[in-house]
Amino acid sequence: MLKMTIASIVYALALSSTMVTAAPDGHAESASARGHEREGAATVPPIIIRQQTGEEEAQRREELADKRASDHELVVLTAILAIATIALGVATIHLARSTKQLVQGADANAERQLRAYITVKSAAFNEAIPDLRLHPKAALPDPLKIVIQYANSGQTPATDVGVWAAIRPQPNGDPAPVPRGIVGDLSKRLPSAGAVGSSDAPAATLLLGGQDLDWIRDAAAGNADFYVAGTIVYRDIFGKTRASNFCNLFRPHATNDFQLFVLAEHGNEVT
Repeated sequence: MLKMTIASIVYALALSSTMVTAAPDGHAESASARGHEREGAATVPPIIIRQQTGEEEAQRREELADKRASDHELVVLTAILAIATIALGVATIHLARSTKQLVQGADANAERQLRAYITVKSAAFNEAIPDLRLHPKAALPDPLKIVIQYANSGQTPATDVGVWAAIRPQPNGDPAPVPRGIVGDLSKRLPSAGAVGSSDAPAATLLLGGQDLDWIRDAAAGNADFYVAGTIVYRDIFGKTRASNFCNLFRPHATNDFQLFVLAEHGNEVT
């Protein structure tokens, strides 16, 4: 009986001890759960409000000033580049014009050096006429012709050569007639060479008669001057039509030559 009583007491104490130890374990689990909840809450990032310091503000302003300076330099460089581009364009245009003028000048100079130049070298009667002051009744040569010799003094041939000529008396001492004034209805186209080289010296012949002989008698008697004038038209190797005007004077009592004409002071031009 005593043994059973002791055993009951020991069992009761053991049961009591188990209940007491179980209660703290439940509280431990509850505390652990609360700890995990706090850890979960701690993962949300906090909102931090931070104010710049004076040194950081000064650095920010300095960076902004540097950026503005860089932008200004870029604008200036862009403007300089644009101006330089415009200046280069203007210089290129000017150079192109100068080059064109230089080429044109070189072409014109080459043309002047190489083109044909036809001029009259002499004009004379086919034979001398008598001095009618000394021999008023002397007969004039028959036929009487004026031979006009011309030549090409240029470096290249002339083609399509045509010679127009006319005669005209003038009172003693009057200016020579302008060739274009007499190369018209009174002028005659003379038989001439179609082409004249640089070493050629052909001649055109003007046959005189009728009133022409009366004018020559006046000149031979010392009462007037006598002119032969005209134009030689030709084409050069550059395809341009050229003209040479000529005007020659027969004044035998001044020159003491009753056959040769002398070059007049006016009316001799080469174009």
